[in-house]
Amino acid sequence: MSNFQFRAATQSDFPAILTLNHQSEEFLSPLDRPKLAQISNEAEFFQVATSLEGLVGFLLAFLPEADYDNPNFLWFKARYEHFIYIDRVVVSEDFRGHHLATRLYADLRTEAIARGIPRLVLRNSH
Repeated sequence: MSNFQFRAATQSDFPAILTLNHQSEEFLSPLDRPKLAQISNEAEFFQVATSLEGLVGFLLAFLPEADYDNPNFLWFKARYEHFIYIDRVVVSEDFRGHHLATRLYADLRTEAIARGIPRLVLRNSH
Protein backbone atom coordinates (compact mmCIF):
# COMPACT_ATOMS: atom_id res chain seq x y z
CA MET A 1 0.00 0.00 0.00
CA SER A 2 2.95 2.32 -0.38
CA ASN A 3 1.20 4.26 -3.14
CA PHE A 4 -1.64 5.32 -0.79
CA GLN A 5 -1.57 8.18 1.71
CA PHE A 6 -3.84 8.61 4.73
CA ARG A 7 -4.56 11.99 6.28
CA ALA A 8 -7.21 14.19 7.84
CA ALA A 9 -9.93 15.39 5.47
CA THR A 10 -9.99 19.05 4.46
CA GLN A 11 -12.64 21.22 2.84
CA SER A 12 -10.78 20.91 -0.46
CA ASP A 13 -11.62 17.18 -0.33
CA PHE A 14 -15.38 17.82 -0.16
CA PRO A 15 -16.12 17.53 -3.92
CA ALA A 16 -14.41 14.12 -4.12
CA ILE A 17 -16.01 12.96 -0.85
CA LEU A 18 -19.46 13.93 -2.14
CA THR A 19 -18.82 12.05 -5.39
CA LEU A 20 -17.74 8.91 -3.53
CA ASN A 21 -20.70 9.17 -1.16
CA HIS A 22 -23.08 9.54 -4.09
CA GLN A 23 -21.66 6.39 -5.72
CA SER A 24 -22.49 4.43 -2.55
CA GLU A 25 -25.83 6.03 -1.65
CA GLU A 26 -27.64 2.69 -1.85
CA PHE A 27 -25.80 1.85 1.41
CA LEU A 28 -25.48 5.35 2.90
CA SER A 29 -27.63 8.36 3.53
CA PRO A 30 -27.47 11.12 0.91
CA LEU A 31 -25.01 13.92 1.55
CA ASP A 32 -24.78 17.41 0.10
CA ARG A 33 -22.16 20.09 0.67
CA PRO A 34 -23.98 21.96 3.49
CA LYS A 35 -24.62 18.71 5.40
CA LEU A 36 -21.02 17.58 4.83
CA ALA A 37 -19.72 20.91 6.13
CA GLN A 38 -21.93 20.59 9.21
CA ILE A 39 -21.03 17.01 10.07
CA SER A 40 -17.34 17.49 9.31
CA ASN A 41 -17.27 20.09 12.09
CA GLU A 42 -18.81 17.56 14.49
CA ALA A 43 -16.68 14.59 13.38
CA GLU A 44 -13.97 13.40 15.71
CA PHE A 45 -12.25 11.31 13.06
CA PHE A 46 -12.52 12.26 9.39
CA GLN A 47 -9.76 10.60 7.41
CA VAL A 48 -9.20 10.19 3.70
CA ALA A 49 -7.19 7.78 1.61
CA THR A 50 -5.51 9.23 -1.46
CA SER A 51 -3.51 7.90 -4.36
CA LEU A 52 -1.88 9.47 -7.38
CA GLU A 53 -5.37 9.45 -8.93
CA GLY A 54 -6.79 11.57 -6.09
CA LEU A 55 -9.07 10.87 -3.16
CA VAL A 56 -10.10 7.19 -3.18
CA GLY A 57 -11.74 6.64 0.20
CA PHE A 58 -12.80 8.14 3.51
CA LEU A 59 -14.01 7.31 7.02
CA LEU A 60 -16.18 9.63 9.11
CA ALA A 61 -16.79 8.97 12.83
CA PHE A 62 -18.25 10.75 15.88
CA LEU A 63 -17.95 10.76 19.65
CA PRO A 64 -21.17 10.72 21.73
CA GLU A 65 -20.83 14.47 22.40
CA ALA A 66 -21.34 15.30 18.72
CA ASP A 67 -24.38 17.31 17.67
CA TYR A 68 -25.53 14.80 15.09
CA ASP A 69 -29.14 13.84 14.41
CA ASN A 70 -28.61 10.47 12.72
CA PRO A 71 -31.09 7.97 14.27
CA ASN A 72 -28.48 5.20 14.44
CA PHE A 73 -26.01 7.49 16.21
CA LEU A 74 -28.74 8.60 18.62
CA TRP A 75 -29.59 4.95 19.37
CA PHE A 76 -26.00 4.30 20.51
CA LYS A 77 -25.85 7.63 22.35
CA ALA A 78 -28.91 6.63 24.40
CA ARG A 79 -27.28 3.35 25.45
CA TYR A 80 -23.54 3.95 25.83
CA GLU A 81 -21.36 6.67 27.31
CA HIS A 82 -18.05 5.96 25.62
CA PHE A 83 -17.88 5.00 21.96
CA ILE A 84 -16.88 6.13 18.53
CA TYR A 85 -19.72 5.89 16.02
CA ILE A 86 -18.52 5.08 12.51
CA ASP A 87 -20.99 6.90 10.29
CA ARG A 88 -19.62 5.95 6.91
CA VAL A 89 -16.66 4.28 5.25
CA VAL A 90 -16.43 4.58 1.50
CA VAL A 91 -13.81 3.31 -0.93
CA SER A 92 -13.96 3.96 -4.66
CA GLU A 93 -15.01 0.90 -6.66
CA ASP A 94 -11.76 1.20 -8.63
CA PHE A 95 -9.70 0.81 -5.45
CA ARG A 96 -11.55 -1.91 -3.57
CA GLY A 97 -9.40 -4.89 -2.70
CA HIS A 98 -6.43 -2.74 -1.64
CA HIS A 99 -7.38 -2.96 2.07
CA LEU A 100 -7.98 0.79 2.31
CA ALA A 101 -11.02 0.40 4.57
CA THR A 102 -9.00 -1.98 6.74
CA ARG A 103 -6.32 0.67 7.15
CA LEU A 104 -8.89 3.40 7.93
CA TYR A 105 -10.51 1.15 10.55
CA ALA A 106 -7.10 0.25 12.02
CA ASP A 107 -6.13 3.91 12.33
CA LEU A 108 -9.42 4.65 14.09
CA ARG A 109 -8.96 1.65 16.40
CA THR A 110 -5.46 2.86 17.31
CA GLU A 111 -6.87 6.29 18.13
CA ALA A 112 -9.67 4.78 20.23
CA ILE A 113 -7.23 2.63 22.22
CA ALA A 114 -4.91 5.58 22.80
CA ARG A 115 -7.83 7.61 24.16
CA GLY A 116 -9.32 4.80 26.25
CA ILE A 117 -12.52 4.58 24.22
CA PRO A 118 -13.82 1.00 24.61
CA ARG A 119 -16.19 0.72 21.62
CA LEU A 120 -16.22 1.28 17.91
CA VAL A 121 -19.83 1.04 16.74
CA LEU A 122 -21.61 1.26 13.41
CA ARG A 123 -24.92 0.56 11.82
CA ASN A 124 -25.21 -2.62 9.84
CA SER A 125 -26.55 -1.63 6.42
CA HIS A 126 -27.82 -5.10 5.45
